[in-house]
Order: sequence, then structure tokens, then C-alpha cells
Amino acid sequence: MIRCELKFGQGKTYQVVNFEIGRAWDFKHKVPGSEFPQPMIDAVPDLAHAMTTNPNLRVLVQNGAYDLATPFYATEVQMDALHVTPELRKNVTMKSYPGGHMMYVNEPSLKAFKADIADFMDRASKP
Repeated sequence: MIRCELKFGQGKTYQVVNFEIGRAWDFKHKVPGSEFPQPMIDAVPDLAHAMTTNPNLRVLVQNGAYDLATPFYATEVQMDALHVTPELRKNVTMKSYPGGHMMYVNEPSLKAFKADIADFMDRASKP
């Protein structure tokens, strides 16, 4: 449908994984406030910096309980490593749903997922 009706991507090949780009990618990144590059990829220090810089920032983390691409427990471990004050930690909401990486293909999970996003947006938009 996407190629025939919408004429998107005609004559092009979709590559799921591009090892050539992966080999050339520069993964060096300095965490704000540090002069040294990170030894491995980790966005948690950047999130902590963003939350500290903007104490009004709210974070919603949603996971599929059976996700093998971004495992739920790994996300919990990462969020536990978030170096922010207990007051800022209250700005992080974590939700999990029955299902895998695309937990929203399960209709009950989709409904809960949407309701949680709507609730988060309502709460985050109020002072």
C-alpha cells in the first residue's frame, strides 16, 4: 500500500540494519559538566542533567513487560541509577503493559497506554 498508493520509497530498499553506518558512528559524548567522554552509551546522565536544569520537567517511561529490544528490568535499573534529588525523582512516572516492544498492538494495553499518556499530559501541563 505505502509504495503503490502513496508512492513512497519507490525504487529504494529499506535496510533494517546498516552496519556500515554503525562502524562509522562516533559514540563519544561528554556528559554536561564533565570533561571526559562517556566510556559507553548512556542517556541517563543527560536526563538527570535536563531534570536538574529544568525542575519542572516531567518524564513518562512506558515499557512492554515482555520487550526483548528494551527490556523492562533494564529500564528500571537505568531509572534507579538516575542521580537526581528525591524531589525530582517524583517527576518520573514508570508504566508497564502486557506485551512486547510494541505493547500497544494488544488492545487492552493500547487503551491503558493511551490513558496513561493522556493522564501524564494533563498532570504535566499543570503547575
